[in-house]
Amino acid sequence: KSMQIVQLQDPRLPPAMFDALVVPRHDRARGANVLVTTGSLNKLTLDSIKSAMMALPSRWLTTTRHTAVAVMIGGDNRRYRITPEMADGMADRLAGFAAGAKATLMIMASRRTPDGLVERLCANLPTGGAILPLKGEPNVYPGVLGLAQAVIVTSDSVNMASEAAITGKPVLIAPWHCATAANSSGESGRIRAFHDHMFAGSHTAPMASTIPNGSFERLDEMAGLTEELLTLLER
Repeated sequence: KSMQIVQLQDPRLPPAMFDALVVPRHDRARGANVLVTTGSLNKLTLDSIKSAMMALPSRWLTTTRHTAVAVMIGGDNRRYRITPEMADGMADRLAGFAAGAKATLMIMASRRTPDGLVERLCANLPTGGAILPLKGEPNVYPGVLGLAQAVIVTSDSVNMASEAAITGKPVLIAPWHCATAANSSGESGRIRAFHDHMFAGSHTAPMASTIPNGSFERLDEMAGLTEELLTLLER
């Protein structure tokens, strides 16, 4: 068979130039050979998350004596930079949540997290209220997703929200900008559209002062997408 070309994410080119496109719902590309997902694709599975949790250093496992909530921190992107005012606002929101939920926060920075931001976010928390990865420690991110009773994700990150939603746990979106009843993520454009779809599907919810009681819909699109793609390519 000749080689077939599958493009992930919107290439901003006519879909007919490819055998198949796989795009998130908040991208614009549509067509007979375009497969649409709700979130971004990733390699995480429930089994890999569980295995990573079992391999965590023992200091992380002690957090389960209390309510332990993972906090996934994004940061600067093409749309905005994290200003001191935005950092202060997020620090206040996290401190309010930690107090309301009586939670220990397991804080995970990303590659886009500016220097000093994690320290600012922890400054309002009580002593022992946060646990952070140590230098030289293996990647604890997947394991922490398994350990957490809920996951907070900053509103700038589609990838981390999609990964957290695989767990089926409460996934709470923390806005960098002022959120409103009409725009709970505080975002705009394609990122707002993503969050609106995730809220509507009960995959995530806006962050409040405690963990909500309602159920969350697990988002795991890889198996179904693979089947659709192979059918489209007639393999």
